Amino acid sequence: MVQKIIDLEQEINRKLKESLIMLRTIKYELCPNKSQRILIKKTCGCARLIYNLSLAKKNHEYEANGSSLSEYDLNNELTKLKKKQNMIFLMKYQVKHFNSQFII
Repeated sequence: MVQKIIDLEQEINRKLKESLIMLRTIKYELCPNKSQRILIKKTCGCARLIYNLSLAKKNHEYEANGSSLSEYDLNNELTKLKKKQNMIFLMKYQVKHFNSQFII
């Protein structure tokens, strides 16, 4: 009986030590000027557009054929998309990051 109480006490102490893990966070505040705010909004808008178009393309392919598009296929679609006349604005922004955004 005494051994069970000691074991129980050790288990409680172990769980208490595990729950006392301290996490640290660091917060940063960005204060962009007007032109930087505009650039950030446009870049995020382009990323959102590319993500939504790629998701729609991937869903359509899955519903039509039951298979998913690969990273290679989605990158090819992005290249075709950038060459379209009405999507030429995508070339102005950080396009190198859009390839990773395009992959779902």
